[in-house]
Amino acid sequence: MKGTFYYDASCGFCSASIERLRSFDRTQQLKFEPLQGAQAKAQLPKELIESLDTAVFETNEAPARLYLRSDAVCKALIATQHPIAVFATIALWIPKPLRDLAYNWVAKNRNRCELK
Repeated sequence: MKGTFYYDASCGFCSASIERLRSFDRTQQLKFEPLQGAQAKAQLPKELIESLDTAVFETNEAPARLYLRSDAVCKALIATQHPIAVFATIALWIPKPLRDLAYNWVAKNRNRCELK
């Protein structure tokens, strides 16, 4: 599954996470675009662009699908075909409300964090 991962480019934690995701994507299945960019404005609903704490993964399949928050992260990791995709697949077995609770906590505190 190929697709585009949209993220908050003004967030250091998000940008570092994208670099990590990019390193997993050895077969270049993913395209990365900032939520603040022209492509996001053209492709995504306005409320997703205004809410910079929401990661979005858009598939290239017909019809295209949008995945948000923890679903977006898991689906993007699976798309990389990296061994870590196994853990992302297992994570999808966790109920979405619990996964999104963890995602929302990270999103709320992301500006206090720094990945190295």
